[in-house]
Parts: sequence; structure tokens; C-alpha cells
Amino acid sequence: NVQPGQYSLEAHADVPMAEPAPAPGQRPTMTPLWASQEITVAGQSIADVTLSMAHGMNVSGRVVVEGAGPVDLSRLRVTALPAGPTYGEFNIPAARVATDGRFTITGVVPGRYRIGSAPGSAGGVIKSSVFAGADTLDFPIEVTATQDLVGGVLTAVPRFAEITGQLQD
Repeated sequence: NVQPGQYSLEAHADVPMAEPAPAPGQRPTMTPLWASQEITVAGQSIADVTLSMAHGMNVSGRVVVEGAGPVDLSRLRVTALPAGPTYGEFNIPAARVATDGRFTITGVVPGRYRIGSAPGSAGGVIKSSVFAGADTLDFPIEVTATQDLVGGVLTAVPRFAEITGQLQD
């Protein structure tokens, strides 16, 4: 029995991506499907509730390099890092960065995100991640169910600055 009130029904599933096909012996890359629907329970049973599963959105942009040191874009991976509630727990694939700096993260479900380096990524460090005039590393951006997020500019540096010294008592 469910108490009367407002509820949000949510469903999610990770399904294999059709492209690219996995190499023999490798697991396919997974992409999330999601659905959400608001319902009102008013003391009576509700039958035939249908949730329509949808693919996540795309987040795209380009990486620019700042500084004199080399940044190997081929080793850099970019992802959407959840910064608040999302529709369940999802496996958002990390995007490869093309040699010209372009990237597209696919399968991003609606929610608030910071766009940055994927865990374990090498090749450089993301210093800033600007979408719609705001740095998502400071102010997470909202990915909605109605449109892709495009035009981001991520600034990569060879590595973070270091502070050296000696701690004295």
C-alpha cells in the first residue's frame, strides 16, 4: 500500500551501445536509458502506468590548451561528473578528445553536472570547463531532457601548479 501523495517514478537501465562494436573478447560499452514520471496517489490503485525509456543527452565542446608544456589530448578523457541528484545511478561513458580538441559525451541523463577529466584520465588537467558562460567546475550545469548541451570550452594545462616548502612547528 502506498500512502496518498505526490510521487516521482523513475527507471533506469544500462544497455549495450550498438556502435562501436566491441572487439572480440571485450565487453560492450554501456549507455544509460532513463525515464521519469510524476504521479498522484489519491487512495485508489493506479493501473497501467507506462514509463517511456529514453537515451541520455549529448554534451559537447572542445578542449583548448593553455601553457607552454605539452598536453596529449589523445590520452585525455572527459566526462559528466554528477553534482547532485540524478535519475538513479548511471554509468556515463567518458568521451575521447579528438586531436583537434573536440569531444562529445553521450548518454548523459538529466541532472546537475561538472564537466571535467574522467577518473584515471591522463594527458593533462582540466583547469576550467565553461558552458553558457559559467565554469561548471565551480557552478554545476543543468542537463535537461529536452536538448543537448553544446559549445563548451574546457581549458587543459599540462599539470596543476605545485607548492613546495617546509612545515615548521
